[in-house]
Amino acid sequence: MTVQKTALTLSFALAMGALACGAVHAKDKMRRADAAEKTLPADIDPGSRYRLPLPTIADMRNDEERKIFEDETKGSQAPLRLTSPLLAKPLGEAHEYLKFHSQFNAREVEIAVLLDPTATTIIQYGRELFGPDHKVSSKTFAQALKLFGKRGVVDLTDLMALYVATATELDAYDTHLDADQKPLLPPLSKTPLCPQ
Repeated sequence: MTVQKTALTLSFALAMGALACGAVHAKDKMRRADAAEKTLPADIDPGSRYRLPLPTIADMRNDEERKIFEDETKGSQAPLRLTSPLLAKPLGEAHEYLKFHSQFNAREVEIAVLLDPTATTIIQYGRELFGPDHKVSSKTFAQALKLFGKRGVVDLTDLMALYVATATELDAYDTHLDADQKPLLPPLSKTPLCPQ
């Protein structure tokens, strides 16, 4: 990796640290597997590691809900959203579209969810959208519109919003890592740009 690329990566990491302060702070519990902690909080289901147990086919109230459950799980573990299958289906379809069928390629999706250090317009758009004012400036919006067009701006906004919705769910359900999972981020206290 060149010095310039390293510097860009470091700059991006610092900028994203500042941008993601609120999200990182809110999800700190989820990202840290406290090795010393042998038990989960009393309100955490040990099977799901959420405040709610994962839904089962037996939880579905009618044939329509059972069909959605079967279609969405296809033998795999049910996501918590399937507790409300009539909500889970359109959200799942939106997730599928935004991640895999919008005008953005896999790299651009990563940028839109703030994982890649390039594309300053997308990063600036996210900083403004999720910053203290929660408002995208006319200048940044115009840049995004010029780059991505109307549909692209809608897709970009909803892709970012999708991940905020997921983060909100993780916070509400007090999600914990499995005991053997390694956290992907450092503990919040080691993130200097995030005030406590």
